[in-house]
Amino acid sequence: MAKIAPSTAFSTWAIDAGTGVITLNISDFTGVSAAELHATTGDIGVFIRAINDKLASFYFNLGTADRPARWSVIKGTGSAVAINGAVNPQRIPYTVNVDVAAPAAQYEIVPE
Repeated sequence: MAKIAPSTAFSTWAIDAGTGVITLNISDFTGVSAAELHATTGDIGVFIRAINDKLASFYFNLGTADRPARWSVIKGTGSAVAINGAVNPQRIPYTVNVDVAAPAAQYEIVPE
């Protein structure tokens, strides 16, 4: 399996070569609003769930033969959690595994 470009998973992915700023459009994610992702008044938890859902969906929609050999995504089954005595929300575990090599001071992703 060859490496997968970021724009393959996130169709609106863009990077400004001058500033190094990466941008994504909200249309890359489902079930979130601009207000929930607002930089100062939004909720980072909503973003974490949205990006995990997007990555898991992208990975699972790849054919088995097309999935990368050097990274994988696991999305567990939700389980009820108690918050302040009330059992309402579901906690869904996500695991992302990436094979890395360890050069002197920094880990590098192992190429496909």
